[in-house]
Amino acid sequence: MADARPADPARAGEASPRVVPLGARPQPGRSAPDRDGVSWNVFGIVAALLVFVLAALLVQTQHASNQAAQINALSGQVEGLEAQLSAANARVAGYDRQLGLIRANVATVVDQVSALAQLVEKNPSPVAPVAPPANAD
Repeated sequence: MADARPADPARAGEASPRVVPLGARPQPGRSAPDRDGVSWNVFGIVAALLVFVLAALLVQTQHASNQAAQINALSGQVEGLEAQLSAANARVAGYDRQLGLIRANVATVVDQVSALAQLVEKNPSPVAPVAPPANAD
């Protein structure tokens, strides 16, 4: 038979092997301690996710704020362009009125010229041509 040796005091740091008979359940108190509550790893992951979500929310809020500022600037430009368009439309309407007046005046002048042309082409009443005065020498 083998001699049972006492544990060496120099090897006190080493854990002695446990012999568990077949079919026996290990006792929970001796192997790994049960943890009550939340593990620090899970807490760290949740905290990291929370920080990530807050950072993403901050970035999205800043992005939305920048877009709102751009929208306001573009709205101001649109209002300015609409005012310029209204002024341009008013000028075009004025030009159309002037062009209408010019066309009417040109038509009147054309009518007067054609009336004068008809008068020129008419044969005046037969009048004897006046003879030039004779020179008295």
